[in-house]
Amino acid sequence: MDRVKKGEDIALESIDQQAGNTQQHTSPKIAVNFAQEMARYMDALRERARQRSQRCPLPPLCGCTDKAWLSHPDTCASNCSFHRNPRVYIKALTQLLARSK
Repeated sequence: MDRVKKGEDIALESIDQQAGNTQQHTSPKIAVNFAQEMARYMDALRERARQRSQRCPLPPLCGCTDKAWLSHPDTCASNCSFHRNPRVYIKALTQLLARSK
């Protein structure tokens, strides 16, 4: 459990560091790579949540959907805390997966 949590924390830290790098550099290539990496990481977390929900039920992250793995920052309602905010969504989903073991 600690290994997975530490690995996810390291991944989030590297994403945050890359975000800081994209703010310093104005290269569109770096921003595109960061967005693609963030999307892949989010999709992997959603897949892990879907697999885990088959073993034990997971509570929904927000009121936009009834399953945790179905929510997505691009499809959440405009008054949802995850709407267009993938960092908060990734952090919440990571915490949910860490608590559900």
